Amino acid sequence: MPFLRSIRVRLTLWYVLLLAVILAVFSVVVFLGLRENLNSNLNDSLDNRADLVLSLLSYEDGRPSLGEIEIPGDPLEGEHFVRVFDSSGDVIFDNSAPEGSVPLDEDEVAAALAGSTSRESAESSRDQLRILTTPIRHDSAVVGAVQVGLSEGDVRETLTTLLVIIAVAYPLTL
Repeated sequence: MPFLRSIRVRLTLWYVLLLAVILAVFSVVVFLGLRENLNSNLNDSLDNRADLVLSLLSYEDGRPSLGEIEIPGDPLEGEHFVRVFDSSGDVIFDNSAPEGSVPLDEDEVAAALAGSTSRESAESSRDQLRILTTPIRHDSAVVGAVQVGLSEGDVRETLTTLLVIIAVAYPLTL
């Protein structure tokens, strides 16, 4: 191959290879950074939603109760659910029906009733959800648990769109 002996061709190939590696590393860093940021924001939204629910609880004889939750202009309307459990693990409030059949992990509820907070991903009949289960404390005792779930759909759509952009832009840039 006599054309590979040319210094011009070899330098051009080295520059293209170097550019390909730099673009690949840049794309991976952008993707991983955005994924971490979006997941962190989703977790923050879950924490805020759980704090809101905890602030709306009322207590009758040390047992938590909750009326309907309606937040005017809620940007997450239809993309979340709330469940409240009493100290024996019985459901006393559940608005998860619009999300489809959301699985109930009794181990997570038992852990919350024991005082620990947990996060998990679960799949409903409609969507992939991130679920936060946290204890309800009243007078320094755990009197129940609250479970809040948010759709992971926006996070997945954003990351999928970014992957499509990278898949198109990478070869075009090279």
